[in-house]
Amino acid sequence: MAYTVTQLNNLIKDYLDVNPSLKKIQVIGEISNLKKHYTGHWYLTLKDENSRINAIVFSTYASRIKIKIEDGMKVVVTGSISVYPQGGSYQIYITDIDPIGVGALYLQYEQLKKQLGEEGLFDPQTKKNIPTYPNNIGVISAPQGAAVRDVITTIRRRWPIADITLLSALVQGAGAAPDVLDKLKKADEMGFDTIIIARGGGSIEDLWCFNDENVARFVANMKTPTISAIGHETDFTILDFVADIRAATPTAAAEIATPNIYEVLVNVESNANRMKNKLIAKFDFYDEAIKRIKTRNWYTNPEMLYVNKHLQINNLEQRLNESTKIKFVDLHKRLEKNELMMKNALISSQNKKKNDYFNLVLMLDALSPLKVINRGYGIVEKNGKTVNSVKQIEVNDELRVRLKDGNLITKIVSKEEE
Repeated sequence: MAYTVTQLNNLIKDYLDVNPSLKKIQVIGEISNLKKHYTGHWYLTLKDENSRINAIVFSTYASRIKIKIEDGMKVVVTGSISVYPQGGSYQIYITDIDPIGVGALYLQYEQLKKQLGEEGLFDPQTKKNIPTYPNNIGVISAPQGAAVRDVITTIRRRWPIADITLLSALVQGAGAAPDVLDKLKKADEMGFDTIIIARGGGSIEDLWCFNDENVARFVANMKTPTISAIGHETDFTILDFVADIRAATPTAAAEIATPNIYEVLVNVESNANRMKNKLIAKFDFYDEAIKRIKTRNWYTNPEMLYVNKHLQINNLEQRLNESTKIKFVDLHKRLEKNELMMKNALISSQNKKKNDYFNLVLMLDALSPLKVINRGYGIVEKNGKTVNSVKQIEVNDELRVRLKDGNLITKIVSKEEE
């Protein structure tokens, strides 16, 4: 019996799919040619020194993998072996990936630390200052254990006037991260001056809830100043980097959060003494100043102050009177000068108008018809109108001739035209 290529590939696929040893197999290798498709699927090659196999991680499983997958990473993958019939090649369908050579938790820790650092959540400029003299302090920790006892004992010893509120939280185990996050949210709304998150030492697994991404992001954006006190001095968690201050131990956290009341009292007393000495020095200074004032002549003879002021007033009054008098005389002279100028201008104007009047009279007299009449001439009128042309006169017209000493009435009997 001969098989087609498709039948052969499907036969091999069926054989591999039913083989129980290939259904959930673990393979060790190095990742190469990693490609993350926009659909969410990952395509990669798993190889060692002598061989390689293609692999695929469907998006459903890719979203569950917490570590950051990169080329060159040595891993152990879990999945099943099958054949892709269209291509005639077998490959491994991966459902989980774990790193080898470095612990998986530590790798997740390093990758999250790098990511949050690049986002600026560790930037020192974003850190809030811890209040110097807190009135109330919130402590998030397990209700029993050396860590919470150290914190409370140290606060009461150093700054007993502060109120302490304990918010009990799980600090280890599967439900620890959500519980710590819940207590942080409550504490941030309770109006504390400072919040301390404390836990004793342990393995990376024990401290893992303080490496939770949600916890880290919330702490980085809290409005209340926070102090991280997780584990021993050599232990570091993501919480230590996002908190406003990292304390090496829970006791150190309490010391950072509070002043030493005895040192404060000493400083208060010292400051009070300095203020007292400064006040005494001020009083002595002003006392000496008052003594010097009492020796002054104007203090023993205060009337001299008024005498001097009176003389000054008289002097100013005299200067004012002299100044006013000078200004008045000057103003009077200016007025007289202006009056004379106006009078002369008026006389000159009147003389000019008088001359103009006589000239006009002479002109009118020279043009007067009476002058002509006096020289033997007469003025001929017809019907009350002056006649200056023969053409205005007709035969039998009655004319009036004005002479020097009277009027002559005449009638035209004939006329001669040029």
